[in-house]
Formats: sequence, structure tokens, C-alpha cells
Amino acid sequence: MHAVLIIFVDLVILFNHLDKLAKLRRYGVAKAVVVVSRNASTLEVWAKEKEVAGLRASLNTLMSEIQCLNKLCTERKEAKDSLRKKGKKIEEFDGRRSELESIYNALLKDFF
Repeated sequence: MHAVLIIFVDLVILFNHLDKLAKLRRYGVAKAVVVVSRNASTLEVWAKEKEVAGLRASLNTLMSEIQCLNKLCTERKEAKDSLRKKGKKIEEFDGRRSELESIYNALLKDFF
């Protein structure tokens, strides 16, 4: 649960940084330089972009893991359904075997 909370916080930070970068891109390069010089140094912006890239990579990894888990859940469900069908076939076979066994025993009784 703690790891999920950390990932959620990281995602919120990621989206905040992405929003800021989108605003900077909207201002254009000339205006972005003014905004950058007012708010932070160029190195800080690069550091934030690097952090955002890392968070994007983490998000991609998380999404990949979710896809793998979904695939495993689907495979598990299919295997469970297959086992259920095989169990029904075994029960049907066992029922038929019991019927044939009782017929065989009845015939043996009648014969001897």
C-alpha cells in the first residue's frame, strides 16, 4: 500500500511538471526564457525535465506491469474455467462408469 501511495504522489508531481512544461512551451521560446529567468535557473529547469523524464519512465514501467498483471489474471481465469470444464467431464464419466458398474453387477447376479 505504501508503494502505491508513493507512486501516486510521484504521478501527481509528474503531472504538475508536465503542466508547467506545457505552459512554458505555450509561451514560446522567448517568453520561456523570461519565465525561466524569473522563476528558476536553466539548470533547475533541466533538472526538472530530467526528473519528469524519470517519472515518465516509472509511469511506463508501472503501466507495463499493470498490463502483465492483467494478462496473468486473464490466463488464470481461462485456466480456472478449463479446470472447471474438465471436472464436469470427470463427474459425467464417473456417473456413467457407476451406471455401467451397477448394470454389470446386476447381470452377474442374474447370471449366477
